[in-house]
Amino acid sequence: VKALEYDRKTVHLAREHDIGDILASGYRNLAAALGESGYPDSAMFYYRRSLDAAYARYEPVEIASSCQAIGIEYFLSGNSDSAFAYLNKARNIFEEEDIYDESYPQLYCYLGKIEASKNNFHKAENYLMKADSFSRTLGYFTDNLEIKKALTDLYASAGSWQKAFLYQKE
Repeated sequence: VKALEYDRKTVHLAREHDIGDILASGYRNLAAALGESGYPDSAMFYYRRSLDAAYARYEPVEIASSCQAIGIEYFLSGNSDSAFAYLNKARNIFEEEDIYDESYPQLYCYLGKIEASKNNFHKAENYLMKADSFSRTLGYFTDNLEIKKALTDLYASAGSWQKAFLYQKE
C-alpha cells in the first residue's frame, strides 16, 4: 500500500515538474507494485506508459527496461509469444547500446522459461545457462535464486535428475 502511494506521488511529481528521466522508471515502479498487488491489467497499463515516456525522451536503458517488464508481465499472464517479442526487443537494445544492468540475467532467465514452456529444452537450457553465467560474471545475484529454480525445473522436467538436484542444492 505504501509502495503504491509513493509510486503514485513520484509519477505525479515527475509529470508536474516535467522530469522525464524519472517518469519512465516511476511508471514502471508503479506498474510493478500494482502487478504484485494482483492488478495485472493496471500493471500492463502503466508498463506501457513507462515505455511511452521512455520513447518520448529516447532513453535506451528505460526503453529496454520497460520492454523487459512488459515481456515478463505477458509471460506471467500466459502470453508467451508477446513475452518473447518484448524480451527480445529489450535484449537487442541492451546489446546494441552495450548496456548490462542488474536486470540482464533476469531477461535471459525469462527467455529460458518461455522456451521451457514450449518444451524447447536445448534453447531453454542455453538461455538459462547464459542467465546463470551473466549473474555470476556481472555480480548481479538478485535473481540468482529464480535462475537456479528455473534450471532445476527444466532438468527435472527433462528427467535429468542429477542436474536438477545440483541446481536445487545451489
